[in-house]
Amino acid sequence: MTKQELAERIMRDLGYPLIKIELSSDHVYDAIDDSVHKFVKWAVGNATEETFFTIPTSAGQSLYDLPQGVVTIIDYDDTGGSTSGSVNTLFTVESFLYSMGYYPDLGRNYGNLVSYHMALDFLQTLDRYITNQFTYRYFEKTNQLQLIPVPGKTYHILIKAYMKKGSILNSWTEEEYNQDMYGESWVRKYARALCKEKLGYIRRKFSQFQSVGNTGIALDGDQLIQEAREEKESLGEELKNEYVYDTGFGIDIG
Repeated sequence: MTKQELAERIMRDLGYPLIKIELSSDHVYDAIDDSVHKFVKWAVGNATEETFFTIPTSAGQSLYDLPQGVVTIIDYDDTGGSTSGSVNTLFTVESFLYSMGYYPDLGRNYGNLVSYHMALDFLQTLDRYITNQFTYRYFEKTNQLQLIPVPGKTYHILIKAYMKKGSILNSWTEEEYNQDMYGESWVRKYARALCKEKLGYIRRKFSQFQSVGNTGIALDGDQLIQEAREEKESLGEELKNEYVYDTGFGIDIG
């Protein structure tokens, strides 16, 4: 479904063309954009997927462009160190668990889950006392990551992010993705509620006015606003209970 087709569907839902709808196409398009943005941000597992990728740093560079499709950054890891040597690989989580026999190996022992979880608990405790090399900020509008302080040499930073589904594919385009979103029932219903709210504010401004041959004409502005708010609240609960995968987004760091 295209954006124009969704806008026409919303206008028909509101009663057009049998009823005059005092909204421009820009009003409807804005409501659709807001709805898509909200669905993408919170419908984890439906509109987005958890993705890991690395970015190489450069000496003297603070800002780094991230792949297209990133919605938000969840976490990052710079413990891999610089690329100038390989000694750090001796102390990685995988190397530690493997050397202690916690990973299955056909030529050795198989370990056990208790030992595995004890090791993870130990590493999580260490994380509370070991500081990272960088502080970072994610700029959503420009889709850039800022590292503070400025790196003095090359590092590989592991990024954990939520990305729009399909954005990691070479054939992915923003237009194709949005067309999938325009077909989502939740997006249509939420955009309709936003349009109904805007229409209510417009009609409320002219709730009572004098016209030729009439003592006054009452418009349903307040009623539309109330209905829209109730629908938005209901759709918010639906998004939380039915569309959010697991616990949804974590806390943005930055």
